[in-house]
Amino acid sequence: MTNLKYALINNVNYCLLLLLIAFGRQSSSLSNQFYWFEAGTLIALMIGYLWLLSKVIYRKYPIYNPRNWQRSKISWGVIIIGTLVVIRLLFDFERYFVLICGTAFIIGLLRDYFSVQKMVED
Repeated sequence: MTNLKYALINNVNYCLLLLLIAFGRQSSSLSNQFYWFEAGTLIALMIGYLWLLSKVIYRKYPIYNPRNWQRSKISWGVIIIGTLVVIRLLFDFERYFVLICGTAFIIGLLRDYFSVQKMVED
């Protein structure tokens, strides 16, 4: 359960970024004022979350700090296979753009889920 919490806590900002990209792709033009309001709100949320993550969550719960985790062999396998999938999807960038972003988010989740905690010596 700790691995899942660690993966979700450290990848929420990528989910916000994915929403920003999806809203931008859906907007008919970048001159749309509503798009800039959405973009500004999501960027402010992302900055606020990263500040909260670094200043509050990591201090209160050091178990979720990425410095206390290391990649396992399965995690490296996920990174390699995911990168190959994303490279394949890049050949038809316009058609698979949202799929590429979603795949990158899922790769990040799985990478962190299969990471293992570092052993702390006393």
